[in-house]
Amino acid sequence: MNVLLMLFVGAAGLATFSFLARTRKIRVIPRIADAEFLELYRLSFKDPDDLILRQRGLIARHLRLPAEVLSPNQSLQELSRYCGFVGEYETGIGDLEEELLDLFEKAQIRREQAFPRSVGELIHEFIIATEALSAAYQS
Repeated sequence: MNVLLMLFVGAAGLATFSFLARTRKIRVIPRIADAEFLELYRLSFKDPDDLILRQRGLIARHLRLPAEVLSPNQSLQELSRYCGFVGEYETGIGDLEEELLDLFEKAQIRREQAFPRSVGELIHEFIIATEALSAAYQS
């Protein structure tokens, strides 16, 4: 019984440490409002605002970060410094990559380029796949 209690306390402590470490690191990232994010995004891509913001939220949820800390120019690798404890970034990025590849496959689009390097590129790739899949279902 003591072993189970020690494991539980250890797991709870690790989770708390991870949360506090992530929260502390996130405070140093500048916040970007939706309007500013869209303005920066439009310098490189021309996609519908609602889809851009939806994908920004999706990426933030997968990386367990607030959407306001994501900027279109940020490299995904840079975000790894803010994703908490061991494995959280890798898990989030892995899930995003799997979801993106799945969308491209369902839309029957061949994707030969490397995984996007920036938040903006990743959003654009998701939008390309989503719109292609939508068009396929409508026809």
